[in-house]
Amino acid sequence: MRFPATVEPAGNATGIEVPAEIVTALGAGKRPKVAITINGHTWRSRVASVGGRFIVGISAANRAACGIAEGDRVEAEVQLDTEPRVVAEPPDLAEALDGDPQARAAFDRLAYGLKRKHVQAIRDAKTPQTRQRRITALITTIGGHHHMGEDARPTATAGGTPTRQAPVPDQARGYSCRRAGPSDAPAVAALVHAAYQHYVERIGSTPGPMTDDYQQVIRDYQVTVAEQDAAIAGVIVLRITEEGFLIDNVAVHPAHRGRGLGRALLDLAEAEARRAGFGSVYLYTHEKMTENLALYSKIGYAEYDRRRLDGFSLVYMRKHLA
Repeated sequence: MRFPATVEPAGNATGIEVPAEIVTALGAGKRPKVAITINGHTWRSRVASVGGRFIVGISAANRAACGIAEGDRVEAEVQLDTEPRVVAEPPDLAEALDGDPQARAAFDRLAYGLKRKHVQAIRDAKTPQTRQRRITALITTIGGHHHMGEDARPTATAGGTPTRQAPVPDQARGYSCRRAGPSDAPAVAALVHAAYQHYVERIGSTPGPMTDDYQQVIRDYQVTVAEQDAAIAGVIVLRITEEGFLIDNVAVHPAHRGRGLGRALLDLAEAEARRAGFGSVYLYTHEKMTENLALYSKIGYAEYDRRRLDGFSLVYMRKHLA
């Protein structure tokens, strides 16, 4: 199906709007996998819903291959893409993934476009040293292996699983951070419940983080807890999505508010994103959580989209890292 479109900024990227009637005619839901052709160049993508519009992103490489730029008027063709999406892994990346079952499982769960992005970054490395650094960063990040700097020393949990512990940044002295394990799920769930409980009346429903299965969250994502006197005082959940490096949740127990712990956990997330090679981090919060919006704006986050998701009105914000 063909349609005219204008190449335009879309959130934090560049793309074209796909008419709603075409998305409906494709018959594969609101986020169908598609093949897009412009000026004879075809690539595989997925339709995204951005601010109530249907958008297909166009990377810099695809814009160059099409010979187009922002502001251009183009004739696009879209077809439903039903072919299996497989990304060929370079042998050294495949070996590293196979040597880390947690990273392998996380990589296999990534969307096709994000797998392709990671593989391309490794292939584009100019030197063997850069290539190895990128592989190591990928394994460490998606595998959820948390590093707090050169002074971090591995310790062992009751189950014998190595973790890393270190103090959080200076503004929250007295706390230490470590990777969460399965046994932490009840305490993390209780902390999140305490941290978000006061929002229930304000937004008129239970905030999403209060309903998450933290056994699954800890298994699938990079979850770091901050402790004081062996009690969990804060938690931050990080993951990589097609939009980039996401701070999925940050929560501090009410008894520990006002001590800089939340800000320290956000600083930790930014450090993790830089180490993984990302130039920005993003997060989202409910539009009625106004104090969160004010804090994020104060520390450098800028709103780039508003979305309705699972009945919640969410504000998406991004911070570009120096």
